[in-house]
Amino acid sequence: MKLIYLESPYGGNVPRNLTYARLCMHDCLERGEAPLASHLLYTQSSILDDDVAEERTLGINAGFAWAKHAELSAVYTDFGISDGMKLGIEDAEKNNRPVEYRKLFDFSDMKQSKQIDELSKYTYKNADIIEESNVCACYFCLKTFPSHLVIDFVDKGKTALCPVCKTESVYGDASGFSMHPKFVALAGKWYFDGSSETF
Repeated sequence: MKLIYLESPYGGNVPRNLTYARLCMHDCLERGEAPLASHLLYTQSSILDDDVAEERTLGINAGFAWAKHAELSAVYTDFGISDGMKLGIEDAEKNNRPVEYRKLFDFSDMKQSKQIDELSKYTYKNADIIEESNVCACYFCLKTFPSHLVIDFVDKGKTALCPVCKTESVYGDASGFSMHPKFVALAGKWYFDGSSETF
């Protein structure tokens, strides 16, 4: 297996970016690669705190030490290139490690794009659908959770708020839409990264 150093965003929308990084890891594994995403490893509780400058630097340097053994840096760009990713790209170039830019999502499939565009109908005045659902997902933070955890509503109790990030981006499985992490992330990309024509 080819050793891969994986670059994807971490800061900002951390819950979304952690889920996205895991999907990128899965993509590498499906390609027959052995990936390492240091931002998934070193930012775990009781290891390093990315919000503390010294610890962030320590984590970045530890990742770069491992990356010297990688055959390739895979840079996943669906949610842009963060400052940390730019440092990783510079490190790869400095160490003559090839850099490959990748995307998980392709909006050229208009059938899929239309389906995702329809999803917004199930995130507004959706209390009945949430009540009928067993599982819900939020396409802002990319989390899935049991429907009974959805307890906060706006619009006079008609529109559900995500129990994790408190946005109005929640839909339930009773809507008929997929709860698969890749679909949830694709919807997040569609609505919050400028791909949708309706937003």
